[in-house]
Parts: sequence; structure tokens; C-alpha cells
Amino acid sequence: MKKLITLMLVSLMCGLAFASTADISTTAFKSAFEISHRSPLYMDIDFHLPQYQVTSDLAGSQSFHRINLPGAATLMQSGMPELPVITTSIAIPHQGSVNIEVLSSEQSVLSEFNAYPLQQGSELESPKSFVQNTQYYSSGGQYPAAAIEYSDPKILRDFRIITLQVNPFSYNAESHELTVHNNISLRLNFTAEPGINELAAPVTYVSPAFDKTYASMIQNYDEYRHLLIANTPPRYLIIHGQSTDNLFNIALNGYATWKRQKGADVDVVPTGSAGAGTTTSAIQS
Repeated sequence: MKKLITLMLVSLMCGLAFASTADISTTAFKSAFEISHRSPLYMDIDFHLPQYQVTSDLAGSQSFHRINLPGAATLMQSGMPELPVITTSIAIPHQGSVNIEVLSSEQSVLSEFNAYPLQQGSELESPKSFVQNTQYYSSGGQYPAAAIEYSDPKILRDFRIITLQVNPFSYNAESHELTVHNNISLRLNFTAEPGINELAAPVTYVSPAFDKTYASMIQNYDEYRHLLIANTPPRYLIIHGQSTDNLFNIALNGYATWKRQKGADVDVVPTGSAGAGTTTSAIQS
């Protein structure tokens, strides 16, 4: 069975101090997405907009409306409408391409809406001028134009994933209307066309050490829980450069000891040794 190894390349710089911190929080809006059907060729997902509030805010001698959706990020273009977005990550096949289509959408419209423009920078920044894209607010159309956006495939350790972003709110500055996408049904289509960041093989093993990370980030992680092998300690392969600096070696040995005390299997090898390996497959074996 292939070993699970985290490869850490240790710098040759003298006096380097090691630190390892992880602050993993559960995705706030994972329950907003529901996988309704899954096959080798496609995946259907239903999105349901969580509860939100609309408040009024006086700024720049104008009265604006702001959407309060706690925990949500917003579109980041300064001076344009401050609209919440909701994201999740989806594990996709190890090879091939993916495209997304909207199957259906249930919408509502709020009239006489004046969307608050996003203000970049610190709230404590002084002096701070009020920023508004006057060209858009005087004649602009629908923003954002699409309700669904998604990233190119990327690698998260053993998984190949995409980031899916739902834009549940869309503003029309000309008509002063806010379109709200309350429910969206969408389909991820998986094709055999060569894609970006393909993996050599499907996932065959999931380390318990990263179970919580995967569960918080990947919407369809439950499909892979049967690959989880319980009571298996995480493994670290630390490959470091040759150094005679005493502080470097003390820091390196201290880091390895700390990981072992936390229950991990740790191998420490210098570059050029047989244990370091010269190819990806050799390092992982």
C-alpha cells in the first residue's frame, strides 16, 4: 500500500526556526449545497440560499442598502456593489475536464434597491474617502453577470478539486433592482477531454490526519470516507540540505521530535541520500 507522506523541503539557511500551525474552521455554508445525484459522467447539486437580512446605511450623503449574510465573503471590486458570495469545493475525477451548467433557478426581485459600494482598506484608515464607481451606478447593467462561477481544477493533497462560487445576489444599477437567486439546480459534467492538473490515479487512501480538513473543505468528501484507514498515524518525510550549523540542526531535530511526540512517524534524511529519493514515485514509496 502506498505510504502517505508529507514532503517538507527544509531550507539551507542557517538559524532557520520551524513553526507549524493549522487553524481549520468548518465551512459555514456547506449545508447550503446538497448533492442530489452522482454518476461517473455528472453530478447534480442543489443550492439553497441561507437566511439573510437587508439593512440601511447612510454614506457619502446617500442612503444605501446592505446585505447581511454572516460568514459570507463578498465580491472584491472596490466601488462596485458589495454583494455576498458563497463558495465550496468539489472533488472531481482524477483526469478529464469539467464544465457546469445551470438546470433551473428560482428568483425574486427587490425593487428600489441602492446597493452599498464596497470600501477597500482598513476601517481605521484616516483620512478615508468614500469610494463609488459613479460610471456603473449611473448607467451600469447586471453585476455580477453570472450566478455561477468555478475555478480550474487544482490539487489538494490526494484530491483534484474545483472551487464553486455561487453569486446569489445580482444588482442592476440602472433599474435599482436586486435579483436574488433563492434556489439553483446545477450540473457538473465530467468529460474525457484532457484537463488541467490531472492525477496519475484515483484516490486510494485517505489519511485520518487530514480527515477534518477534507470534511470542512470538500462538499462531496463523504464519497471517499470508505478509504479512510483508522488509527494510522500521519507520516512525514523531511528532506534537508547538508549543514554543519548547530542552530539549524537543533531546530530540525526539535521539529522532528515534536512531530513524533504528537504521534506521527517521521523520517529525516539529507538530500542525496537513498532515503530522499529522486522522483515523485520514489519519494512516495
